[in-house]
Amino acid sequence: MAFLPGEAIGNDTALARVERDGTSEYLLDERDVFRWPSLTADGSQLTVLIISEERGGRWVTRLDKPGLTRMSFAGWPAWAPDG
Repeated sequence: MAFLPGEAIGNDTALARVERDGTSEYLLDERDVFRWPSLTADGSQLTVLIISEERGGRWVTRLDKPGLTRMSFAGWPAWAPDG
């Protein structure tokens, strides 16, 4: 599961993975205004909306090799069944 820890409506959030046993790890070293994460069907990639003036838009990261890549400047994710 991907989780956005922080306030319910806050401007300082982080991306973290939380396992079923409760252990967690941050996916990125950075914090931003992350919203609406969406995993691929195989769980290998995560897309997230960043709401900020500096780099707002839809971004994607691979869970085995974290780092953000811009997908678009707006819109919502729609993953294909094969990711």
